[in-house]
Amino acid sequence: MATKRHENAQKVKKRMPCGFVIFCAFSCLFVTILHFVLLS
Repeated sequence: MATKRHENAQKVKKRMPCGFVIFCAFSCLFVTILHFVLLS
């Protein structure tokens, strides 16, 4: 079961690495902006 899940993760990683990177970047940016807004 764990092996199958790992294979699926590998497929997803190969299929859309760019989208994942962009998603992470926007998430970090959003969290940072939210943090500054709450502080000010």
